[in-house]
Amino acid sequence: RNLGEAEKERDVALQDLADAEAATAEMRDMDYDKAQELQADLDEQDRTIQRLQEECKAATGACTKAEADMIKINKELEEKNQMLEYVGDEVDRVKGMFTEKEKTLQAERDRAVSDCKKAENARSHAIERCAEMEKAEEAAISGIKAEMEESKHAF
Repeated sequence: RNLGEAEKERDVALQDLADAEAATAEMRDMDYDKAQELQADLDEQDRTIQRLQEECKAATGACTKAEADMIKINKELEEKNQMLEYVGDEVDRVKGMFTEKEKTLQAERDRAVSDCKKAENARSHAIERCAEMEKAEEAAISGIKAEMEESKHAF
């Protein structure tokens, strides 16, 4: 009976060993399949990382170009602002010159108007004097004529 039991135990142990080997082989096959899946995932992730690095490199280049463009535009903008400031200063300076010229011309016009009024007054006064002198001359001529008529009658 011992031998029979020992053989049964051996058979069970052999069956357990065979089951264990089959399970190990199955696990090895599963581990190999899983390893291949993981390797495929890693390869895909490596490709994604490489693509993202290239995109990042391109984006960095675009950013560098954009920054250079921005610097250029800012420089041009500063130059235009300086030009506008200069033009604004020149406009203010010319406005000031025109304001001074306007004041000078207004003062000259006012003097000319005043001189014209004085000349008009002098002319009016001269015309009055001429009229008075004509009246005096006419009176003198009338007086002389009257004297001549009297002298004619007296002779």
